[in-house]
Amino acid sequence: MDQDSQPSLICSATPATPSSGQNLGIVTLTMMTAALFFTLRNMPMMAATGLQMIFFNIVTVFAFLVPIALVAAELATTWPKNGVFHWVEEAYGTQWGFTAVWLQWVQSVFGIASILAYIAASLSYAFAPQFASNRWFVFSVIILVYWVATLANLRGTRASGIISAVCLSSGVLVPSLVLIVMAIVYVITDHPVHLNLALTPDNWLPLLNPQHHLLLFLSFIFGVVGIEVSAGHAREVKNVQRNYPIAVFAAAIIGFIITLLGDSRSLS
Repeated sequence: MDQDSQPSLICSATPATPSSGQNLGIVTLTMMTAALFFTLRNMPMMAATGLQMIFFNIVTVFAFLVPIALVAAELATTWPKNGVFHWVEEAYGTQWGFTAVWLQWVQSVFGIASILAYIAASLSYAFAPQFASNRWFVFSVIILVYWVATLANLRGTRASGIISAVCLSSGVLVPSLVLIVMAIVYVITDHPVHLNLALTPDNWLPLLNPQHHLLLFLSFIFGVVGIEVSAGHAREVKNVQRNYPIAVFAAAIIGFIITLLGDSRSLS
């Protein structure tokens, strides 16, 4: 068999042609990106670090969040097609691109399922506490939410963006602002603040028991994981070279500020 007739072992990457339906603006993309990683569930664990949360937040931002945002913005504007799949495909071929996006998908399936299970069990205490340990009830809630989300996303990216914006605002931003305002009122009404304000190195830096603080530091990292996932919508963004980086960094700034203020609120 001559060399020209042998099948190629390296898959050629598909061209990155932009989508004709570019209807995502900066605000919608910012809300979609923030919804992918921003959550309140890690705040109590973060608050347990005291004033060291400032150090951990700064390290998280400059050692993890900013590099990830820069890489995602650069790759999404250079290859604005299919996010992680297309990035890996360009470098290593289609098989590895599929593997990368499958790993991203499968971790989301189990991660979201665990969150929905927690939500289902928590909500059951409002009307039927015995359902909290009922596996069929929890399973039904997970499947129902998945199907509702799937059908909603079939209406298009614009509808998905609106849903993300509404859910992020009502489920994260508004509750965070309410709690922050309540914390401010708590402090100005002369209630005791349960926060050690001593200006000592070990109070601001994790110098004592570093192994324990490393575990707490992971909650800060997990709080920003997923910011790059919105790159899958890059080809649907208006003027992606300009708007995508702005949206990613706007989402990162929103997450950082509200997380830091929210952690401080937890100590009031």
